[in-house]
Amino acid sequence: MKITIDRDYTTISQAEKVKEDIKEFKARYTDGDLKRAFCDALGIWPTNSFDILMVTGKAFPGGFYYNDETHFSIEIIAVNDISCILGFCKMHFYCDMELNIDTRELGDGDAMYSCEIYEPRK
Repeated sequence: MKITIDRDYTTISQAEKVKEDIKEFKARYTDGDLKRAFCDALGIWPTNSFDILMVTGKAFPGGFYYNDETHFSIEIIAVNDISCILGFCKMHFYCDMELNIDTRELGDGDAMYSCEIYEPRK
């Protein structure tokens, strides 16, 4: 898991807390924990069969509404088998330090999360 500070949304005065929260987040959760939390929050069971290939993320303060608590933008790339013959899955979501997944629907088909499953051409 590679998580960096999102410099677009983090001021210099906030950077140290975000850095500490990244360290704690990585100590608390494994890549599998992140995938399971996402799948459980959305009831997306087929992705549980996918093996995690890569997890990346960005951390940033949540803003005034969230008392500037650190939030994460996580992207998981998973494959159905190691050779990618059966396809792969790209999951993206936002969560907080307690691994609460933001499942809000924004309207017009947009949401605070996505799960795209790519299958090979036949």
